[in-house]
Amino acid sequence: MNKVGRRSRFNRTPTADIGRAKRQVAVAPKVALWPRVLEEPQWADSGLAALGTARRIADLQANRAKVPDWQITQRKIKYRRLGRMFEVKGFDPHNDYVMIKVERAVDGDNIRARRCFVCGDQPTTGVGEHVFPKWLQTRFGLFDERLTLINGTFIPYRSLTVPCCAECNTGFLSRIETEVQEIVERGSVETSADRLSVARWMAKILVGILVKETALLLDRKDPTLGNIVTADFISELVHCQLLLQSARKPARFGALHGTFPFTLYWYRIDGLENGFDLSTDIVGQSIAMRVGKLGLAFVNDGGLQMIHGEKGPYGLEGVTVLPHQFGELAARVHTKASLRDATHFYLNSETPTHLTIEQQDVRPFTSTTLAGGEMQVFQPWDSWKFSVRAAQVTRLEESVFMDTITGREMTTLTNLL
Repeated sequence: MNKVGRRSRFNRTPTADIGRAKRQVAVAPKVALWPRVLEEPQWADSGLAALGTARRIADLQANRAKVPDWQITQRKIKYRRLGRMFEVKGFDPHNDYVMIKVERAVDGDNIRARRCFVCGDQPTTGVGEHVFPKWLQTRFGLFDERLTLINGTFIPYRSLTVPCCAECNTGFLSRIETEVQEIVERGSVETSADRLSVARWMAKILVGILVKETALLLDRKDPTLGNIVTADFISELVHCQLLLQSARKPARFGALHGTFPFTLYWYRIDGLENGFDLSTDIVGQSIAMRVGKLGLAFVNDGGLQMIHGEKGPYGLEGVTVLPHQFGELAARVHTKASLRDATHFYLNSETPTHLTIEQQDVRPFTSTTLAGGEMQVFQPWDSWKFSVRAAQVTRLEESVFMDTITGREMTTLTNLL
């Protein structure tokens, strides 16, 4: 049995081009149209070590194109774009507008100040929110197990906590945990409501791990190198936060590739009841988790992987697989996430009682046109990249997934195809 969770460390460096997408946010009735520019980097492979990966993240944040400045004050929002200032008066930062809480939660200053990781307000005293809930740690014996961080160091699961206020902790986060606990014990994702609950939970874990890493030193022997992840990097997860926090009030989703604007696949695991494993791709914003008899893979990509099949790699969603086969499927999802070459344009809106998250269209990062005339949304599949990732996740040899002599990709899923 393998209980030790792992962060897959597939190292990348930014390419010259920066993908750029615009997202417009509307808050009603008192908050006017509120645009914000998102800039998403593309990445290419490199042979950097884990320490180098974290440094490259820091370098990217230092050198990336500047995102418009904005700040929230007690009675108004200020938003600066291209030298113009927009103000919305009569705004209370403690109201129930989800999108306002999201923007505060991803603000670098609030993260550095160790404010609540899901609303940007002052956290309560105490340990905060457990990224991996106590029920999960108890169920799978994780309290004394350790997670591998980006810089190659380890942290016990019991120590993975982030600042969180009592209202968020005992409110919508608690509801999500209760819903997911029932799904994990059942071992299947049966309804659209289940799928949304699981996606929110996976988004929370992905965000929580990275927020924790903003508080940990990259190298404790040299504090001048800063933290493992820069606080400003969390702004890349704004859509992940919005998905998570859509649980605060009734939400309506308008997605182009499925019911919801994310990718989620689930599998039944033929293995030990208390088996657990974890893998992630930070830049691809994907996370896969084996929790007993249930395997889950989530990507914060607006659902782009669904373009190539709603049932995931080889159409196997919901099928019973062995633990190492689930590891291969997770590696395929992670690899695909790392090759994403497009984003979405959103037109989101909110009233005091409802939230709407709606995709308008797909915006490719590059101008690459495929043979059929359509724009490229994923870079070409890379079998070598997949074999390296699969070996990391499954702990099998790379030769299981790639014939080094012929260069032919191989699979452990033959009996299912």
